[in-house]
Amino acid sequence: MTYDFLLPNLGAGGAERISLIIARLLKKSGQEVRFVNLGHEGGEISEWLKPEFNVVSLNCSRSLKAIPALVRFLRKHKGDTVFASRENASIAGLIACRLTHSPIILRLPNMPSNQLHRGAKGLKLRIIKWVNKRLFRQAKTVIAQTNAMRDEAIDYYGLSPEKVVTIYNPVDAEHIHANAAKGGNPFTHSGKHFLSVGTIDFRKGVDVLLNAFSIVRDQIPDATLSIVGRKEGEYARKLIEKWDGKDNVEFCGFFENPYPHMAHCDVFVLPSRMEGFPNVLLEAMCLNKPVVATTCLPVVSQLIEDGVNGYVCSVDNAEEMAQSMVKALNLKDIHNTYTLFDHQKLIEVFLHK
Repeated sequence: MTYDFLLPNLGAGGAERISLIIARLLKKSGQEVRFVNLGHEGGEISEWLKPEFNVVSLNCSRSLKAIPALVRFLRKHKGDTVFASRENASIAGLIACRLTHSPIILRLPNMPSNQLHRGAKGLKLRIIKWVNKRLFRQAKTVIAQTNAMRDEAIDYYGLSPEKVVTIYNPVDAEHIHANAAKGGNPFTHSGKHFLSVGTIDFRKGVDVLLNAFSIVRDQIPDATLSIVGRKEGEYARKLIEKWDGKDNVEFCGFFENPYPHMAHCDVFVLPSRMEGFPNVLLEAMCLNKPVVATTCLPVVSQLIEDGVNGYVCSVDNAEEMAQSMVKALNLKDIHNTYTLFDHQKLIEVFLHK
């Protein structure tokens, strides 16, 4: 079978990385996967995709403007099923698939009701919900990342329960360990190294992490904090202006391969206010690092056992986060195992006609 995986662009976000892992799993099971980029050529994830998959770029400035080009592509290069995992690509895909009578599988990137990532409210929010409610019913299957997300999607979009399945995110352990071994130790200073990986924006809670680290430094003067991730936008600019290079804080920027940082840090911290599913947390756990994470979604408490492989803390609580960061330094001999992902269930969803 042939699957067309839709991407809004070739940026390397969490949804894009999970799409790549799913594509690899399908490829290993003997299926063919093509990536259809609605945006322009170029982007961080293109270097990961092109050695393994055929990548077609439609070169449109916005996902909705790509619908006519996507319709032409699907009619000319008829595959078996379309897959989308980002909201804007999903909407474009749903419309194009309706016009071409193509089946589509959707993966929800976030809890439907959480608006931190959209900035939508009032009438705009009601319109988005109305459109999505009618479009999502056309999907062959909707994949939720957690049971809580599944339950909310059924209620929020009015979907049939039989159409929505929970499949927890996969982790490509082989890829993580291979890339963690490249490049050596990126930390040049002595002391304890705290690390966070993610785009620097409000939903990721970086401001709370910085305040927490200030408390940590009062107790551990030689501690360092490295933040790996994109740093565009006003929120990032203000934080960098205030903190970068001060009090052992470094904003490292985006790294195509963040795994050496994960492999050599002492504690990994996820300070998020919102996550669809904490992929970077799973990756740090894969490298057997003690982790600290906010209870930004219920599954975090399933992944972390306090005092064993890390600590959980409340959202927006710098004091509690600081205490957890200090305690996590004392955790030793961590052997993380992640068992929530169901490989067979994923394959069955894609192969079911």
